[in-house]
Amino acid sequence: MNNKITRLAKGAMLKAMPGHITCDEFEDFIAEYFEGELSAVQRQTFDVHLKICEDCRAYLKAYRNTIALGRSAFTRGDAPVPEDMPDDLVAAILAARANEV
Repeated sequence: MNNKITRLAKGAMLKAMPGHITCDEFEDFIAEYFEGELSAVQRQTFDVHLKICEDCRAYLKAYRNTIALGRSAFTRGDAPVPEDMPDDLVAAILAARANEV
């Protein structure tokens, strides 16, 4: 509950500052940010948010890792499964591959 209150307070503060976005707004456009599809002004706004928001830096890192893991799952069918890969994720990937055949 306290984390949610802190996030809401931070969001209200950022929203009041011209040229800034909230964490929720950051999350809404993270795919476009990651793919390089934002305008120069939007990109700069995101970069400023990242500089001041540790939570969103962690979120972006996790997002990048998720994309990388997803892509690597389909690069080599004989590649070893990383040790830290959750069992339910491995099962879902194998089921998806089985349905493609």
